[in-house]
Amino acid sequence: MTTVITIEDTLLDVITDLNCWTMVQSAGRKVLPETIYYPACFVFFDGDDAVATHPRPVDSIDFKIVIQVQNMAGENLAANDAYTLNDLVRSKIRGKTLGIPDIKPFTCVSRRCTDYDDSEGMIEYTHIYRTQLYQPVVTE
Repeated sequence: MTTVITIEDTLLDVITDLNCWTMVQSAGRKVLPETIYYPACFVFFDGDDAVATHPRPVDSIDFKIVIQVQNMAGENLAANDAYTLNDLVRSKIRGKTLGIPDIKPFTCVSRRCTDYDDSEGMIEYTHIYRTQLYQPVVTE
């Protein structure tokens, strides 16, 4: 049976396999580290909504992927690095099921700049990916 953990683990694996991160981890099941090494990527379950309940429950399920990049060389270089990573992540997830049974292909609902710290040269983007998870048919 496909679960939130199954989906999150697959997203983590796909992102890790890009081999361009210093740090990749779940932000929902692990304590965030005190020190973050860049570029970093965090994945977490953001919630779900029931789409159908009969005869088979279907949930619309969201995951957030947070990308953080640090570059002290200047704003343009930091933005270029972040933009490249944003595009790379989206191209690996959007429109795919990633081999996960019982889901529809992921849609990329949004990608937004969610933090920027000029003093640290850090820029952060948050992606929201949505899929529909088909639960087992209720038999009782």
